[in-house]
Amino acid sequence: MARIQRKAHDSSVVLYNHQKEAMCALNKANIGGEFSGIIVLPTGGGKTITASYWLTKNAINRHAKIIWVAHRKQLLEQAYSAFEKCATQDLLTDVAEYSMRIVSGEHDEPSQVSPKDDVLIVMINSLQDPTTVLGKWLWNYTGMVYFVIDECHHAAADTYQKAVSYTHLRAHETRHDLVCRLLLEKKK
Repeated sequence: MARIQRKAHDSSVVLYNHQKEAMCALNKANIGGEFSGIIVLPTGGGKTITASYWLTKNAINRHAKIIWVAHRKQLLEQAYSAFEKCATQDLLTDVAEYSMRIVSGEHDEPSQVSPKDDVLIVMINSLQDPTTVLGKWLWNYTGMVYFVIDECHHAAADTYQKAVSYTHLRAHETRHDLVCRLLLEKKK
């Protein structure tokens, strides 16, 4: 687990119009209680930084928890780096630091997950028994949780079904193989 400290400068992330539009749509969906949405952008369109930027400002900054699930080491590390990059004073106005952990065969083990973790970035294979990992992580937690499935077109695969059903996420059917997707759901 790493403690991520808020940097004493504003974010250097430059968002393009399509990323700003995606965040506006997430802001509208986030007004109510639970919601789900898919960020759909072409490969290299900035889904990870868009989601990390938005989640830092709207989830971490409001003391919500995030679980980010992916199927490749590169995607885990990319998400981790994006969250680190977004830990700036303009996005984290109410939080000075938070904890983040990558759970995979090459990083921390599922047994190391703690209720004190704010952000879990998890290899899907590490969630083969989601009740152990997620149950331990969410023990006595009553706040909001944001579930992110990176490249969510994989969510219908058998390897995802236990975690998806445990978190009550809906597996979104996707047919456009050339467009990558990132599923974001907010649950209480």
